[in-house]
Amino acid sequence: MRTRDPIVAFVIHCAIALAACGAGVVVGAWWDDGSFSLFRQSLPVIAIAAIAGRASGGWLKSRAAAWIWIPSALFLVLLLVAEAGGWTDRTRPPEGVAAYAWNQFVGPRCGPTECFDAIFGTAPFLGAVAYSLAARFKKTPER
Repeated sequence: MRTRDPIVAFVIHCAIALAACGAGVVVGAWWDDGSFSLFRQSLPVIAIAAIAGRASGGWLKSRAAAWIWIPSALFLVLLLVAEAGGWTDRTRPPEGVAAYAWNQFVGPRCGPTECFDAIFGTAPFLGAVAYSLAARFKKTPER
C-alpha cells in the first residue's frame, strides 16, 4: 500500500509503533521476575517494535517511518525535564538529581513507582528507534 499523504502514513506508523511498544511492555512485565532490569523490560519492546517496523516498512511504502522516534524522544525529554525541575533544596535526593534520574530512567535501582519512567519513557523510546531503523532499512524487491 502506498499512501500519497505523508501525514497519513506517519499517523499509521505511529499507531503501529505504539501498539508494538505496548505489546512489548506487556511481554516485558510478564517476563520480569520482580527485580527490575531495563534489559529484561526493553528487550521485548525492541524486538516486537523491530518486527512490526520491518513488516510495516514493506507493507506501507513510506519514508515517514524514519521519523517515528521523534514523538517518543520528545516525551522522554519531557519526562527528564519534569524530573530535573521538580526538586527543591529540601527534597533533593542525597545522591544528586543526575544520579537519581539515571537510576529512574535507566538504572537497576529504581523503586516500584520510579520504574514508571523506564517502562513508559525509556523502553518505548528504544522501541521507536528500533521500529524506525527496521522500517527504514526494509528492502523490498523492485517490480
